[in-house]
Amino acid sequence: MFVYEAIRFHKDCHGAADGRKVWFLANVDPTDFYIATEGLDFEETLFVVNSKTFTTAETMLNAKTVKHMLLKHYQENYPEENE
Repeated sequence: MFVYEAIRFHKDCHGAADGRKVWFLANVDPTDFYIATEGLDFEETLFVVNSKTFTTAETMLNAKTVKHMLLKHYQENYPEENE
């Protein structure tokens, strides 16, 4: 979030961000997760999981939640691909 805030209004970066939105999820509260992802088009969304070690329980839980959500979306919307 620090880097995002530092460059989002920089003259060389601002134009590249047109039409894009960025959300940050920093905790494992399921309500916060679903509020942050509500209304997203999962087929047009890039999820980036970032961690120094990928060993903290919170990071892994958020990553697994995203994975579960994406799998559920594709299983529901493309059942023929799951056979």
